[in-house]
Amino acid sequence: MSVLTLKKPSFHSPSGMWRGGALFTAALCLLLVGSGCGPATYDELEPGDHVSLLFPPEGCEVVKSCGGLVRMNCQVEVDGPSFYVERLTGRIVASCGTACFGVEPRAEEGRCACPPKAWTCQ
Repeated sequence: MSVLTLKKPSFHSPSGMWRGGALFTAALCLLLVGSGCGPATYDELEPGDHVSLLFPPEGCEVVKSCGGLVRMNCQVEVDGPSFYVERLTGRIVASCGTACFGVEPRAEEGRCACPPKAWTCQ
């Protein structure tokens, strides 16, 4: 009489697939798909709004990072704004630009008070 032994399959079952990084990856994909729903141009942005740093508005680019913030240049060289954005959330914490000349900075609103205190880099 012989004894039959079964080996555990070496592949992962679908129920175990959602453990670890796969669930995070799925959530990130959903977040990125929804990121196209925000403002289409930088003219519509203001502090408190959220932007996608992977797909910034037309005319904008991420130019520098410092701690938990990034600086996004939206054609500052031709009178566009510069935004300071939280890296993890995409929330705009401050905006600056030539429109701030002669304007009283309003740090509590994130307007014309740049760079924000959280920006500790040169």
